[in-house]
Amino acid sequence: MRKRELRQFIILVADSHLNTRNIIENALTKRGYRVLSCSSAADVVGFLEENDIDIVIADIKILNDSGLDLVEYVRTNFKVVVIMLVDGCDSFEGPANALKIGVNEYLIKPFTNKELTVSVRRAIEKLVYVRSSYR
Repeated sequence: MRKRELRQFIILVADSHLNTRNIIENALTKRGYRVLSCSSAADVVGFLEENDIDIVIADIKILNDSGLDLVEYVRTNFKVVVIMLVDGCDSFEGPANALKIGVNEYLIKPFTNKELTVSVRRAIEKLVYVRSSYR
């Protein structure tokens, strides 16, 4: 996909650490994506309700700290939004459990810009497929 085609997708980065948000946002912006960012699960909900978000990239700690089952909320209310989780813990259970609850992509920290980009491209492929099945 060319850069101009990427601009049609809006990615929301949700992480409580400003530095992490900035790193992800800068990496994706340089590749032509439109990126918004926030720092909490409540902010994610607000962004989803007020914007046409395509992909949510959220740190797993936001889910654990919020008391809100964000993944379930997104799956119920925004069926064509792709969810990517970022986790600092490298275990088999994390990705397996995330997939069971409807997460589309899972990245383990630390990840490279290339790993991030590949994961986002897979997310876009899933998004395009899901959108086509709703037509």
